[in-house]
Amino acid sequence: MKKKIWILLMLLVAGSVAYLVYGFINRTEDNPVTGAPDARAAWVDVLSKCATTELLGSDVFYFGASNTIGPGSVWRKDSDGSLRLRFDLNELEPDPAKREAYIQSGNVADCSGQSSRKWQVSLGLPFQSQIAGVDATLAGELRKARDVTVGVTGWSANILREHVYEQLLKAKPEYGDEFIGNDRFVAENAILVIGFTSSFEFDKSAVGDVKGKVSTGQITLSNGTRLHAEWESGNKLRLTSSEPFYILAAIGQVSNQDGRFIFGKAKPVTTAALHDERTIARDDLLRRQMVLARVPTNAKDRIPVQVTNGTVTAVVRDSAEKQQVSQAASKVASETVQLSTGEGSPNVQGVQGNVIITVDRSTGKTETEKLPQKKP
Repeated sequence: MKKKIWILLMLLVAGSVAYLVYGFINRTEDNPVTGAPDARAAWVDVLSKCATTELLGSDVFYFGASNTIGPGSVWRKDSDGSLRLRFDLNELEPDPAKREAYIQSGNVADCSGQSSRKWQVSLGLPFQSQIAGVDATLAGELRKARDVTVGVTGWSANILREHVYEQLLKAKPEYGDEFIGNDRFVAENAILVIGFTSSFEFDKSAVGDVKGKVSTGQITLSNGTRLHAEWESGNKLRLTSSEPFYILAAIGQVSNQDGRFIFGKAKPVTTAALHDERTIARDDLLRRQMVLARVPTNAKDRIPVQVTNGTVTAVVRDSAEKQQVSQAASKVASETVQLSTGEGSPNVQGVQGNVIITVDRSTGKTETEKLPQKKP
């Protein structure tokens, strides 16, 4: 009897060790025990089934399905580490024919005939993100699926052509001056998927309720990307896209140093939260134009002005330029004004109110000047 108990204990210990070793081998940063991947890792797994490339590495981030947000899209990295979309290449260059010159399309990896990969609904929907929103009712019903598979017929890694992109930014200073700080990032390459298809299988006991709430036909995400829904069997809903869309991207820091754009190394941001800030960016561009409209003509070409969330930032080289910009900014009545004297001087962050912060680079001293209040 004691021998049998000893054997059972040994088997139990061996099983426990095997489980722990398996969990260690298959762990990820997001879930070190279960090894459950995030949406980025799941998509890399789907695409790697038919081809792989160094551009499909650990530095890509998942931003949901989009037929507009791709190479050349500009992101702001907030203090909390989140990425906020400022504008995309479609806004920077509205002409589709001219836009093609800024992107080098990669070879298409053929995934035809490759079996689909299972998708864990706990990761979210395979096309959804904070900037690729899905109707709440539809999203809730799709999450009831007991089995989800995802597949594509092909994909390509499309790369931004930096030199011509830089020339475009120089030709449009209202966008180029967005980069005078150190918090702007550009999608250097993006993964375009072709022939997306997904299947959602439901329990037969629940499918009747799902059919009553989910309409077939076209489904449009919040960013305009279109999918098509149809029931392919009694309890399987098929969601497909006849149009290619971008799903992953790698970003690099870009800064504007006296009209010369410096492209930095790509930064891994796989776990960053995403926010769509394009409306705010358009308001900032308008505010920038209002400030420049009040700066004398002979000075506006020399003074880079950036506006972020209503904050006006300018680099001035002397007291005369300081006075010109401060007067213009006070008339626009922005919430915060930051100016730096001296080429490349640091800007002072976190100051609220209509004030000018002047930083003397040689001494490191700061001077605060209250702007006059705008009359009602």
